Amino acid sequence: MPSIMTHYLLGERLFKYMQENYKNIEISKDSLLWGSQGPDFLFSYNTDEKINAVKDFGKRLHSAGGDQTLAFICNFAHRSKNKIDKGYALGFLSHFALDSIAHPYVLYGAKQLAQQSENMDEHLSHLLIESNLDIITLRYETGKVTNQLNLKKCAPKNDITNQHMATLYYMLGKSVFNQDMDMDCIYQATQDYRKKLRRLNDYTGFKRDLALRHEKRHHTPPLHSIRYRGLTEDDKYDYANISHKSWTDKSRIRTESFLELFEEAYKLTTALADVFIEGGDITGISQNRTLI
Repeated sequence: MPSIMTHYLLGERLFKYMQENYKNIEISKDSLLWGSQGPDFLFSYNTDEKINAVKDFGKRLHSAGGDQTLAFICNFAHRSKNKIDKGYALGFLSHFALDSIAHPYVLYGAKQLAQQSENMDEHLSHLLIESNLDIITLRYETGKVTNQLNLKKCAPKNDITNQHMATLYYMLGKSVFNQDMDMDCIYQATQDYRKKLRRLNDYTGFKRDLALRHEKRHHTPPLHSIRYRGLTEDDKYDYANISHKSWTDKSRIRTESFLELFEEAYKLTTALADVFIEGGDITGISQNRTLI
């Protein structure tokens, strides 16, 4: 899946689209930006329990077909009739669009990169690609470099939004997945996510450089350094496929760059948003695709 900044940037573009095309509809921008991060915040939940039910719920959300989840979130927002839930639903649609379109590309790249690497498996390669795509997409969308964006801006401080999210995910778990979640734990996951974003901010590059030196000294894989975003991507791999080399999506051979996939995701996002605002059937477009 794409990562924090890339999802945020699509969320920002969606908010602009809503302002230009639905001026009379009030939505919460904070909630939309949180929605653009999708269920990824659930993976940040910290607990001393042996089983992390919140993280497990996040995995179920990512691997399940998207139709039921999207339909529930959209119906929840329509029933509540408030700008917070409406904004969150719109943002979540952008998250779904980007993940479902771009994830096959990232998975293929992670496999290729792992085969070329001496010390990275597919999981680490996946993280490395995501971080570099954040760098590239931020520059593409804004002309900025990573130390010009506070990661906490991607999930704004808004306690009311986070409380609404806790209620939404509790109801989603119970109604769609037959899973009883603790609303307090879901709320805490939102706070843990913001703490994570604060830790990942690296304005001077010191954190990343320190991690790189430690990994080099101890001959370890880049477990920590890849989580920080440099000012520019490294030149060891064509992360965004600017050269349009072929890659495989299941059995289909494709040549699109990541930036072309980003634009495709934007088109799907606006199509989903239009159907949502009109109160139509979102599943006619989503086609039950998963987030992974």
